[in-house]
Amino acid sequence: MGKYINKTSKGKILLATGKVEALVFDGAFLTIPAWKENLVCVIDNGNFEAAGYAYCENEFNEFNRSDGRLKTWLVYKHAKN
Repeated sequence: MGKYINKTSKGKILLATGKVEALVFDGAFLTIPAWKENLVCVIDNGNFEAAGYAYCENEFNEFNRSDGRLKTWLVYKHAKN
């Protein structure tokens, strides 16, 4: 992942799980997996989740590879920050 998202725009630290809900509460919205600006992929790794900013199409392709993990796609206007 090129950039992890570890905090909300208000500086609240994202916990190991519940990242999708926290980001949606901070203004993100669900989307389909297709590259666009401000795209974030939350990957479920079992005990923890990782929220990564897909800042370009190549990064999106890396996130979008089939690897058996559940992935939730969001558009989050604060992703670049």
